[in-house]
Amino acid sequence: MYRALSLKRNFSWAFIGNVVKAASMWCFIAMLIKMSTTASVGKFELARSIVLPLTIIIMMQLRVVQATDTQQEYSFADYLGTRLTMTVLGLVLLTVIAFGCYGGEVAWVILLWGLAKSIECVSDIVRGLFQKYECMNFSGISMAIAGSAGIMAAGMLLWSTGKIILAITGIIAVHITVLFLYELPHARRLLCHKSASDGKTYRMRPHFHIITMFTLLWLALPLGIVNFLGALQSTIPKLILESYHGEIALGYFGPIAYPISLGTIIVYAMGWSALPRLANYYNNDLVAYCRLMKKLLFLGLSMGVLLIAAVAVFGKFLLTFLYSSEYARYHTDFIILAVSGAIGFVSTFCVYGLTSARIFKLQLLVPLMSCLVAVITAILIVPSYGLRGTTITSIISFSTMLVCAGGILLWIIHKRRKGLEL
Repeated sequence: MYRALSLKRNFSWAFIGNVVKAASMWCFIAMLIKMSTTASVGKFELARSIVLPLTIIIMMQLRVVQATDTQQEYSFADYLGTRLTMTVLGLVLLTVIAFGCYGGEVAWVILLWGLAKSIECVSDIVRGLFQKYECMNFSGISMAIAGSAGIMAAGMLLWSTGKIILAITGIIAVHITVLFLYELPHARRLLCHKSASDGKTYRMRPHFHIITMFTLLWLALPLGIVNFLGALQSTIPKLILESYHGEIALGYFGPIAYPISLGTIIVYAMGWSALPRLANYYNNDLVAYCRLMKKLLFLGLSMGVLLIAAVAVFGKFLLTFLYSSEYARYHTDFIILAVSGAIGFVSTFCVYGLTSARIFKLQLLVPLMSCLVAVITAILIVPSYGLRGTTITSIISFSTMLVCAGGILLWIIHKRRKGLEL
């Protein structure tokens, strides 16, 4: 029951879990559009934009460090204790930002959405344990349950009360239930199984050792900065859009951008599934590493081409059916976002290639350059061109990401090959 699955089965489970999770969020956004105003949708998008960078700070990409820790340098208890500590600190910071900068209903939406994502951060480190031992079936099932049950709870509360705050509370309740009744019990049994098979003791109880936590955070810091800058790459243009053109403009941009995010989440599922094997190949079989990377890059390119074609042909109908005819007016922007998404798919796989090789510090160049380009471009064109300027910014920033990540990936493969030849 707790044995490692094949790469194909791991990907299948990760794919199912991430698709259900992403589709559930998409349904929630669609329900908000149907049952509330565009301004309310804008408030939720504002909350998502603010919470995302904070979530990245909480997570610090410890899951990546955990999944690639093939030498067992740290225990699951160390990772869990560090994640819980960062989660508490992140919630305190988010509370200050929400009520210090906004207030009213917007502040409560920000705080509650932050709480929902914080619980998900704890689940993430538990799923990292499943990923490390290539048991992604437990991760996929937990994400599918949390996503489907969460959208049902949120939908019923939104339909009966019309309150977005209560709808988010329903999502929080479901996430807590899944964490304590499914994820943690399976994590405990997996650790017991590993203890019996390896003859070692694997602790479940979180370990709060200050030096260990600082060491882990320092190790994960480059990756945390990478993801934080990546979050800013998408967040800052949206905040500039909201600042110059209001919550309604953001309320239109968020929903048309989300289908592209769905494709990105699928790419993340593939990358997460392949990460442990890529890490093993990089250390032991460079030919197999290059072969798997080529397959992933070709898969990302194929997905991108299919996405562009689907949006070009069916995009207007999809926007009208899921949202309303008002959103169909932005079909051209939808196509532009699809192009940026396709570029993002390929560049994301390049980043996973760097991560599997544990090239953490050098990765900083990728989001640093793409974030800098995104900020400069957004400042120059979003105030004048509004939503269209935001979509163009997306293409330019993802193109920068692809050039940087692809170049570094080719360089480390060349360097590794030369090292093996010596």
